[in-house]
Amino acid sequence: MKAFKYFIFAFFVFVGTLLHVRADENCSYKDQAALIKQSSNIQFLYTVEQDYPDPNSDLDLGGDDSRFYKGTYLKVRVLNIPDNFYVNVENDFNEEEFVLDNNNCEFDDLALKEIINYKFSVYSTSCPNVVLRLKTLRTPMYNEYSESSYCKGHEDLKVCNQFYNDKLTYNKFIKAINEATANEKDKEEEKHNFFERILSWVYKYWYIFIAILGVAIITIIVIVVIRKRRIF
Repeated sequence: MKAFKYFIFAFFVFVGTLLHVRADENCSYKDQAALIKQSSNIQFLYTVEQDYPDPNSDLDLGGDDSRFYKGTYLKVRVLNIPDNFYVNVENDFNEEEFVLDNNNCEFDDLALKEIINYKFSVYSTSCPNVVLRLKTLRTPMYNEYSESSYCKGHEDLKVCNQFYNDKLTYNKFIKAINEATANEKDKEEEKHNFFERILSWVYKYWYIFIAILGVAIITIIVIVVIRKRRIF
């Protein structure tokens, strides 16, 4: 009886496999290879936008965002999608899933208080059951500390960037500021000490510099006199 159950199970698996192959029989490995090559031209990127798209949007941004965004948001774009291709989009923020194509190839990322990982699965209508390409894109979170007075003079510091690719705590931010400030002080002290050493050396061996200066002046006078004699 047990052997008969295994036989029935194997039979249905075999039939299912045949149906799947029949469904994809118009998509050969050669066709897939050509489509995969074509999909390599698709680009995935995000840009920082300054004009808030819809201040009355019903999208849940995760709390009071007015002090964070001030009109700034991210726009995610999928470029160069061929006519017979489409891209399925998933994310780990709200698990929303939707489809992009060459007529609708961008969307707004408004949840700037979160780092979001997007997963793009590329398909073609010529081969709808095969994922031709997988791509992930990680969008950063808005860095509220970038507006801090501590960032004045430290605008090039990573923790002072408008967007940050990791969770940034206050302690981590202050630590980075303190380290940068300490490094700047060390450089200033090193520069100051360098000039002090030069001045100290000059003060100690002033007679050498006077001798060198005297030799230089005499040499110049001799050269000028010789040239005048040659002229006359």
